[in-house]
Order: sequence, then C-alpha cells, then structure tokens
Amino acid sequence: MREQAGWHEHARYMDELFESGFVLFAGPLEGEREVLWIVEADSQSAIRERMAEDPWQVNGMLRPERIERWTVVLDAMKPKSEARRTGT
Repeated sequence: MREQAGWHEHARYMDELFESGFVLFAGPLEGEREVLWIVEADSQSAIRERMAEDPWQVNGMLRPERIERWTVVLDAMKPKSEARRTGT
C-alpha cells in the first residue's frame, strides 16, 4: 500500500477522517484488494461526500463498492457501565 501513488496524500486524508471521529476503524481485508471502513455518519450521502474527497477516489484508485447500515449490538469498546445503562 505505502508504495502506491499518492500514498502520503491518502494517508493524510485518512488521518483527518479518523481524528475528526468520522472513521472509527479502517483497513484492508484479506488479500488487500478491498478495504473496510467503519464510520459514524448520518446518511449514505454523507459517507459518499466524504469518500469523494479521498485523493485515491479522485484518481480512480479507490471506489466504494457498497455502503451498509450496521447496528452494533455488542460493543467491547464502550465502557461496561455505559453498555448496561443503554442496553447496548
């Protein structure tokens, strides 16, 4: 990945998304041909707008395959006391 054209620009863009709280988790799936992003967003259009800013999408190296809503039922990252209180 790091040898690909535009790596530094893409990494800077991803760091900004992570620091802003938009991207919660991201990384390549097995085989490194597909990447999974887990994000916090209000809508699919908001996700597409943010993804359109990625230098790798602009140059055609990366494109979204699908966007799916995900309901988290168990969350090991959330403090246990908060999880009990909210029921998640």
